[in-house]
Amino acid sequence: MIVAHESSDDGDRLRRILAYMFTALVAVTIVCFFVIIIGTVVGRDSADFGSGIWPVVFVTPLIALPGAFLLLIGLIILIGRKRSREAAAQQAAAQQAAGQQAAARGAASARPRTTSRRAGPGSATARPRRK
Repeated sequence: MIVAHESSDDGDRLRRILAYMFTALVAVTIVCFFVIIIGTVVGRDSADFGSGIWPVVFVTPLIALPGAFLLLIGLIILIGRKRSREAAAQQAAAQQAAGQQAAARGAASARPRTTSRRAGPGSATARPRRK
């Protein structure tokens, strides 16, 4: 079974599409709010709002705002997944670089390492504990 991997361009494209859809839904909702406010100020009453394009203007914010909220949640999830993948790749690269540096140091030193003597609890140079 062949599994297609998501490339960087596809992920960026999806994030851009979600961001533009979110922005468009919020903009349409704001326009509908202002149209309702202007219609009320002009003198339309509830009977006038029941015919023509007005029912669509009233229902649009009820559908568009929850849709925009869902798009925003999806966008946050996609961005979080991208950042976690980037952080994991960066951490793996740093570990690999540290391993290569340690191997290079080990190969460069011809003499064995000596350990420093530390004063242990039973040695003569150890300080007595205070009570």
